[in-house]
Amino acid sequence: MPDISERDDDLLFSGIAKIYRPAPCGMMTVRANLASLNLMAAMRDMFDLAIPKPRCIVFRERSTLCWMSPDELLILCRREEVATRMNQLDGFLITESSLVIDVSDARIIYDVEGHGAREVLAKLCPVDLALGSFHIGDFRRTRLAQVPVAFWLKDADTFSLMVFRSVAGYVLEVLKMAARDGSNVGLASHGNASRHPVDEHGM
Repeated sequence: MPDISERDDDLLFSGIAKIYRPAPCGMMTVRANLASLNLMAAMRDMFDLAIPKPRCIVFRERSTLCWMSPDELLILCRREEVATRMNQLDGFLITESSLVIDVSDARIIYDVEGHGAREVLAKLCPVDLALGSFHIGDFRRTRLAQVPVAFWLKDADTFSLMVFRSVAGYVLEVLKMAARDGSNVGLASHGNASRHPVDEHGM
């Protein structure tokens, strides 16, 4: 999955997986009828993307759509595009009951990268992360230890995690603990690494 923004040079932690903090990106929450023809047209015309299926993401080079709930999308894009994109969306949805809001400052993203990335998250989240069960383009809203988290697999060895800014420090410390050298549990050696299609035709 292409990065939406350039990654910071700083590596936060290195163990059985590496933990990075990517540069901030823009985030917009859209509450609307996901079956709306106007919303579908907006996503197609603005991002060349279809509405993702439940618990999935779709993406192009600079934009990502995340399925958050039956009536909610999260759009990730370059931060400088947010104001323009919000105005465009308001135009598409002007005749519908909808809400478009900038949430760029409410959440942050960590990347967990490397052969042990699955093991790190499997220790902390009640999600089946075996190679044959969680694929590129899959998306989950769940809990990491004691706090809410959403995450997706953006390439074969990298998970992106989205958390509320207020608990970001806690999440980083928990991730570092789970990624300590020598803490492997063998999850990465099981399952099937088949790729799950992620563009709008395969979702």
